[in-house]
Amino acid sequence: MVGWEAYLGRKRFPLSELIAEYARRRSFICPVICGPKRVGKSVLAIRCVAQALRLLKAAKSAEEAFEEALKRVAFTPEEVFELIDRGYRVIVWDDAGAWIGTYRWYSEQHHDMLVKFLEYWNVIGTDVYALVMTTPSIMYLPPKVRDDECTVEVHLSIIGSEVRFGRRWRRVMATMYSHRWDVYGRRLKVKEHDAFTALIMLPDPVYREYLKRRERYAKLVGDSLKAELEAAKRVWAG
Repeated sequence: MVGWEAYLGRKRFPLSELIAEYARRRSFICPVICGPKRVGKSVLAIRCVAQALRLLKAAKSAEEAFEEALKRVAFTPEEVFELIDRGYRVIVWDDAGAWIGTYRWYSEQHHDMLVKFLEYWNVIGTDVYALVMTTPSIMYLPPKVRDDECTVEVHLSIIGSEVRFGRRWRRVMATMYSHRWDVYGRRLKVKEHDAFTALIMLPDPVYREYLKRRERYAKLVGDSLKAELEAAKRVWAG
């Protein structure tokens, strides 16, 4: 039987170390993990947070680290704020772009939520040390978030696969960028952090629990979008 420590990995990823570093300093960082569908954004986020918790000695074992990382996964704005209220300082916001993306302009409820979140963004560092977001593209996020100097873009691309523990896993390359401006006011992507490769893998119990929660969330999003579109149709119809 494969132990939990093998899934956590002996070598800590640069992103895990970055999260732990900011948590130690009680500062704030927002890694945004981007990439195509099914590349493994959420799996990498959970694994990096689990590694960071071990680095911070907030978990005594690999099993506890994964369990604690899973507790820190939020799918909706309400869940994010609930975790903050419960005292969690390192949080994963899975599919954040679906909620704070500016493309859902037709929804008054979404607009109000987005305005409130962007107001809170000004002071989020008082409550959170690391907010790890996943989204297909950083351009889904509002400029205030994606252009912030606290935001680090982590772009994933598949570079192959490997067989480990009797299963085949995707291997990805993670390239990390920060955003800066030159003297002419042009926005630049600066590669400030070490790129790294990672196998997209989680222990089966953790992955099954994540999928169970993800399925409930997917239904919630689908129902919400249908309701918003129906409301928009009624408005357009006059």
